[in-house]
Amino acid sequence: LPLVAIHAANNETGVIQPIHRIAGIVKAAGGILIVDAVQAAGRVPIDLSAGYADYLILSSHKIGGPKGVGAIVAASDLMMPKPLINGGGQEKGHRGGT
Repeated sequence: LPLVAIHAANNETGVIQPIHRIAGIVKAAGGILIVDAVQAAGRVPIDLSAGYADYLILSSHKIGGPKGVGAIVAASDLMMPKPLINGGGQEKGHRGGT
């Protein structure tokens, strides 16, 4: 099962990847696609309903939010990451803290 992780937009070079084309190749191979959209959010359109990414990674400080806050948006329960610290029911046990 191929696992592909890619920057939507590179923070050093500014290259914007053709995510839809990459997603087509990954899906055709039966793979899972993780898109790091931290640099792209707020700068290029990101359509979460397009279904091209199995996981989308975001960070709030890049779009005017507080530092230290991020999100992994999962398209389904395909494969949930295991937490380092087990949390409570408020985050389905995936995140510890308040």
